[in-house]
Amino acid sequence: MSTITLGRDHTTESFTAACSDAIRLRAGCTVEKPHERAREFRGKSLPQLARACLASRGLDVGHYGDIEVLKLCLNQRAFNRELDRVSLMHSTSDFDYILQDASGKTLRQAYETAPSTWSIWAKRTTTPDFKTVSRAQLSAFGELLAIKEGGEYTFATISDQRQTYTLAKYGRGFSITWESLINDDLSAFSQIPTAMGRAARRLEDSLVYETIFGANAGAGQTMQEDSLALFASGHANTGSAAALSTASLAQTESLMRSQKMPGSADSLNGGDFLHISPRYLLVGPALHVTASQLAVSIVDPGKNNATPNPFFEHLKVVVEPRLGALDSNGWWLVADYNEIDTAEVCFLESEPAPVIEEENAFDIDGRRYKVRHSVATAAIDYRGFAKNAGA
Repeated sequence: MSTITLGRDHTTESFTAACSDAIRLRAGCTVEKPHERAREFRGKSLPQLARACLASRGLDVGHYGDIEVLKLCLNQRAFNRELDRVSLMHSTSDFDYILQDASGKTLRQAYETAPSTWSIWAKRTTTPDFKTVSRAQLSAFGELLAIKEGGEYTFATISDQRQTYTLAKYGRGFSITWESLINDDLSAFSQIPTAMGRAARRLEDSLVYETIFGANAGAGQTMQEDSLALFASGHANTGSAAALSTASLAQTESLMRSQKMPGSADSLNGGDFLHISPRYLLVGPALHVTASQLAVSIVDPGKNNATPNPFFEHLKVVVEPRLGALDSNGWWLVADYNEIDTAEVCFLESEPAPVIEEENAFDIDGRRYKVRHSVATAAIDYRGFAKNAGA
């Protein structure tokens, strides 16, 4: 059976959604598709919205001042103590929800639009809990052996090496007092959540570049399979130090292309060649122009003749200031994580983005909000990385 709706939707859900969008619009936030009733409430101050919220639940608040209205909205204990109307306790939750919704949407918008570079080249993944995450790399299968007539097959031995990491929880809190609401201070719904959303993005980038590239004085994260730094001579992924050019790129790239799978116990010549090719060229701001020229120039930008550039459109340049701060001359090559495991940035499955939660503040007249973000990062396999210290 079809349902026909006439006129505007005046349900509680409609009211709260419209008020939330109205607050964000008044705070100067971008709302792509504001609720159709948002204009109805956009001109109202926060105390007026609180009054309308209580009135929508059937409470006559015409004789209350703004302070009393906000106390009722923000402090259930005060509501019960002063009015002794337990049946109306749920009236206080609507305004709380409106404020939390406005803050949460603003934070998520800022988080999603904040500049970030790790997502260009690293793999995003999730885990259901805070237990240790384990990633395995299987060894080579071993060479196929000749079988004589009537002979038996021997079984290969396959080993695995593991890299593990564990989610960590990060957060910060802020509070909204009824004084701020009386003053119609909208910073709590624009500036603070926006700053927190951007801070969450910065946290991710900082963890990625400081953990994976910056550890061990720039030699990179310690790999659990052999206790060597990510970039080490034992990993054969550090090029001869040279300024960024087609020649130094070729020498450093050849290291990645020559990487092998881990050898098994019965491998005669170690593991098989992986045939990895670099996909990303990571540089600091000082090398941005040079790297871009090498990536998009048809001819070798380092020569005066028309020598073809072998790296034309083969590399995607990623410019990251944190890398420049770690090593202004250095540059890094990273493979496509679909070709080989490189790095992972992991989030809690139920909270893949920062979230806001709220609670009663008993020592102030207002509400406390906390922002939580659970994330971890790790390099999984050194074979998908190469570094050149530059010159």
